[in-house]
Parts: sequence; structure tokens; C-alpha cells
Amino acid sequence: MADADRERRLLGPIAGAARAAAARESKVAALNRLLRRIGESVVVFTEYRDTLQHLRALLQRPSIALHGGLTREERACALNAFIHRPGSVLLATDAAGEGLNLHHSCRTVINLELPWNPMRLEQRIGRVDRIGQAHTVHAFHLIADGAGELRILRR
Repeated sequence: MADADRERRLLGPIAGAARAAAARESKVAALNRLLRRIGESVVVFTEYRDTLQHLRALLQRPSIALHGGLTREERACALNAFIHRPGSVLLATDAAGEGLNLHHSCRTVINLELPWNPMRLEQRIGRVDRIGQAHTVHAFHLIADGAGELRILRR
């Protein structure tokens, strides 16, 4: 009996990671469906650069990456590409969560993962919800069943 309990303790985190990975892939499918329906420029926020790179390979629309590992010139080039390509997807970490004015280029923000700090979520949405925004702003939060993100959203 002790061996079975030990195995359950060891395998529990692995099973949890597998469920989280499956949820992430279902988020990608949901994101692709959402992007097809929207058909206009969108900012997609993710917490991690690795997730951003993985997502970039799985999206069915071309995307532009913006993260903290870019040089100032690369960042300016990415922003310029997003602003001047209608219908583009900007994949961003929270490096794009502050100090950017994207309200003339887009009105939709999608959060693949939610930040723990609610102010960071507000800052993300604030990139497009600014004075001068001519359209209704839409913010989508992709939340997997059984994920702790529901607790975050309720705060």
C-alpha cells in the first residue's frame, strides 16, 4: 500500500502538468477560432516568452512578436509592422503591457494567460482602451477548465 501511495504522490504533479498542457493546446484551438472570427488586428498577451514562441508556430495567422528580449530597434520594427499591417496579430509578453499606444491600430486584446496582479491585466487592456479609441474595445480571457485562472479573474 505504501508503494501505491508513493506512486500517486510522484505521479500527481506529472498528471497535473499533462492536464495543463492539454488545456494550453485547447486554448490554441480556441485562439485560432477567435482570430478567424475577428479578422482584424489583435493583441494577444501571454505570460512567458517560451509560450509566445510556441504559439507563434501554431497560429493559423501570421504574427508579430514583442517581448522583453528584443533590442530597441527590433521592438520598434515589430510595432511598426503591427501598426502598418491591418489584420495582424501582435503576440506580446508584458513587455508590451505598459507604455504602448495601440488604440489607433486595434481594439481587441486576448489574454492567453492571466497575470497574478490585476493591475497588469488592466495595463494590458489599457494599450487599446485609451482616449482617442474610436471603437468599442473587446477583451477576451482564455481560461481552461480546472485552471486556477478563474480565481484570478474573480479578484
